Amino acid sequence: MNLKVTATITYALFVFMGGLIGYLKSASYPSLVMGTLFSISLLFCSFAIHKKSVLGHVLTLVLTSFLLFFFGFRFFQKPAFMPAGLMVI
Repeated sequence: MNLKVTATITYALFVFMGGLIGYLKSASYPSLVMGTLFSISLLFCSFAIHKKSVLGHVLTLVLTSFLLFFFGFRFFQKPAFMPAGLMVI
């Protein structure tokens, strides 16, 4: 398994854990659902990257950029480190 696939799988697991923590900490169903959907999408991307598909690379870039901009915007709105600051990092 190459580094890109491993990094994408690791990021998918972190996104899922973030959604799960958001649900457990504040009973946020949207956090759980979106964390699960994004992590499943990223796992699909890692499979596509493993199969040498350009779509996997592009979709990973789109999903990661969306999460970066979404949580970056939330971090600058309310500069609390959790969860937005952690997701931006």
